[in-house]
Formats: sequence, structure tokens, C-alpha cells
Amino acid sequence: MRNFLLIGLMIIFSWGLLALYPGQPDAGNPHDYQGLYQVMEYTGASIVQGEIHYWAELDPVTEPLTAQEVEEKTDQLFQLLAGKLGGAAAEMIQTESSSSISGRAKRSQYIAPGLDLQMDLQLLEQDGQDSLHLLVVLRETGEPRQLDEKAYQLLALLNSRTRKSSLSVSLTGHLEEKMDLGEMEKLAFTAAREAGGSQLQCVSDGSMVSLTGYLPQLQGYLQAENMRINLNLALRYDEHEGKTVVRAGTPLIAGWH
Repeated sequence: MRNFLLIGLMIIFSWGLLALYPGQPDAGNPHDYQGLYQVMEYTGASIVQGEIHYWAELDPVTEPLTAQEVEEKTDQLFQLLAGKLGGAAAEMIQTESSSSISGRAKRSQYIAPGLDLQMDLQLLEQDGQDSLHLLVVLRETGEPRQLDEKAYQLLALLNSRTRKSSLSVSLTGHLEEKMDLGEMEKLAFTAAREAGGSQLQCVSDGSMVSLTGYLPQLQGYLQAENMRINLNLALRYDEHEGKTVVRAGTPLIAGWH
């Protein structure tokens, strides 16, 4: 039963539907993600990417919004984020792309070398009232070292403008060798325990191993039955890359790929 609960939590979080989790840091209390780097170090994986996923509901919409108004709000917020997160580099890099359908607008741009910003703003009806839902994804390629700073900046910029927010941070790394499910599970448990993790649970879908647990040095957690969860470690073999992909995230990995 517990394994099904954990799978359900991961699916819910990966779609950005999970509410604010207890103990989430605010803009005045920067997060420290060094625990994730430590877990990745214990797996032996070479880090190639870092991601920040931020979901939020904006204040309720008091008057009906047109599609054009949603576009305008999207542009205003996106320009604010690109300018603050990318600084002067955002003004020099002109690679913005956008798409939209009625009531929904998406924007993306490389705002600095190796730093990609994506934003999705959608008008949804909830409990008989329209509200705007926001997804921001910040992706750093290479060996990311800006997670703490950028997560802090996102919270500082957006928390006063949003409600019911949640934040997920993850690292992606590669192992050169091919591993079977048993080897992946063993490595996941070993890395999490070496980093100081507890309450460890592991599930597999036949191609991927996913471990959850609690790591004291990571702030915030999800409550699942009598467990605290703020660490998610997943491994799978990528046939195309010819490598074992390792992902470590808190409180759960978002944007499964």
C-alpha cells in the first residue's frame, strides 16, 4: 500500500498539482541544496544539468480575462523574470520563443549562457472562480552551481505575487556503465544512506528505480502517512545515450524525462 502511495505522490508532483509542502523556505530563508550534490557524489554520477520547477496560483481573477490580457500578463511577468534572473545577459541573448492557445500562454528564452527560462501561464476555473496558474522552469546545463541563488531569487520575486506555491529542485547526472534494476536499487540505497538519509522506500516500474526518503540537511518536506519525504533519487538506463541517468531532487523530482 505504501509503495502505491509513493507512486501517486510522484505522479501528482510531476504534473505540478501538489500544494505547498510544510516547512518550505520563504524569500528570507534561502535554501541550501548541497545535500543534493552530496547524494549525486555518492552515486558517482557526473552532473550535467540542474532544474528548478516553481508552481503557483496567482490571486483570484475578479473580472473575466480575455486571451489578449493573459498574453499581456504573461509577457510582463516573463520580462521581469528574464531581466532579474539573467541580468545583462538576458538583454544580449535573443532566442525567445512563444506559443499560446485561448487562456494559456508559454514563453521560453535562454537568459544567460547555459541558463534556460520557461514559463507557462494558464487561466483555469477552480471552485467556480477563474484563477491564473503559473509554472516556471529554470534549467542550467553543464555542472550547475546556481541552484541556491536562483531558487532564492525566484521565491523573492514571485512569492509576494502568488499563493499556494511549491518549489522543486533537481540535479541530473550520468554514469557510463549500464546497470540492471537490482544494481540501480542497491546504488540508490547506498548513496542515500551515505548522505544521511532515513525512512527510505524504493519502487520500480520495470525500467526505472525511484527511491524516496528524508535528508535532514534539506529543508522542507512532504508528509506521507507517518513519513517525511524531501529526497527523491531515480535511476534508469537510457538506450539512446548509452548511459545510466541519475536524478536527485527535493522534495520530489519534477518533470520526469
